[in-house]
Amino acid sequence: MPLLLCDLDGTLVDRVGAFRRWAEDLASRADQSATFVEWLVTLDNDGLTPKANMYEELGTRIHLGQSFEEFLVDYDASYPTYFQPEPAVTTALLLAREAGWRIAVVTNGYARQAEKIATAGIAHLIDVVCISAVEGFWKPDPRLLELAAERAGVRLADSWMIGDSAENDVGAATAAGISSVWLNRGQMWPRTDFRPSAEAVTFAEAVTFVLGRSS
Repeated sequence: MPLLLCDLDGTLVDRVGAFRRWAEDLASRADQSATFVEWLVTLDNDGLTPKANMYEELGTRIHLGQSFEEFLVDYDASYPTYFQPEPAVTTALLLAREAGWRIAVVTNGYARQAEKIATAGIAHLIDVVCISAVEGFWKPDPRLLELAAERAGVRLADSWMIGDSAENDVGAATAAGISSVWLNRGQMWPRTDFRPSAEAVTFAEAVTFVLGRSS
């Protein structure tokens, strides 16, 4: 039985959309305009900006009334609730399962990643979840992928990796010696030392390609 290894943020769930919804709620509570929301989304940089930096920058724009520790606790508790089901992703996962594939999520991040999966309504379609901070291996370390295959009871060599990070997702697949699909989101491939097996714009397109190659 083959295994479909999937990244989470930017692959199975819309992280940017979820953060925007969180930012819109914050803007509403702080009586801020749409300009504030766009500023905050840019500041977040798809999660790459440290939360301590975000807290400091926010403090120059609005009155937070919280210590950094309190802000972080509130953010960690509320942010995962802003994720929403993605119908095209759900359909693609169902197609993969019907075709006999097992599905694993291999994601960098902390334990709250599991809450995103639940809020997105896809937990029942996932066989294995490996979260880097929980397991101790961070992509592109291939051991996170190896662990997922072991828990799924399948051979890693028969697996495919789908993700939107050239370095972390395709890099991990390359290190593991397995095939991969990079979700390019309209971008050019940035590396010269390795390449994905294929590129796709959406997760659904990637799954269709993988299923076609294995049929």
